[in-house]
Amino acid sequence: MTKQGYQAYGNGCGTAGIKVSSEFDFEDCCTYTHDVCYVTCGMPKSKCESLFGDCMKDYCKKNHPDRLPDCNSNGQMYTMGTTLMGGKYYKEGQDEACDCVPDAEAPARQKEELQSFYKKWQPDQISKADSLYKKYKDNFPRLRMMLNQKYKHSVKVIKSDDDSESPMKLNVQSGSKPEVKHTEL
Repeated sequence: MTKQGYQAYGNGCGTAGIKVSSEFDFEDCCTYTHDVCYVTCGMPKSKCESLFGDCMKDYCKKNHPDRLPDCNSNGQMYTMGTTLMGGKYYKEGQDEACDCVPDAEAPARQKEELQSFYKKWQPDQISKADSLYKKYKDNFPRLRMMLNQKYKHSVKVIKSDDDSESPMKLNVQSGSKPEVKHTEL
């Protein structure tokens, strides 16, 4: 279960001093799908990677239909990186965001979590909480993630004010090897 008072967050594309960029703007997928998924309690890492890949494919289809192969190729580089190197960050996110509760207590905590979410982030929609819980009680992590995606203001976005703070930048380019730039510290 999500720790009481915990707010989901995302930091865009990159972590641990590495800023990843591309000619395609995957920032929303990085922040609101991938990062939020990593701090969504009970969401399997493999599902996070799958949803991240789907988000980027949808982005490419909607925004770059004329460059679909290049855009999809860039997206695959992102998912390759998170799949191979994201385990530590996924575990840290789950540890930071989640409390373990006995199975018998989970339904009541889930309902309380849903009510609290709506009270804080979308009070005029609180009447939806009970019906949504009934619909998603067997897949509560997916519901929580979808709420953060729908009500983006519920996600704390952590942005660096100065990109030069990142000691290393990885720029994923179409049809070439990724370009790595080191910043003097």
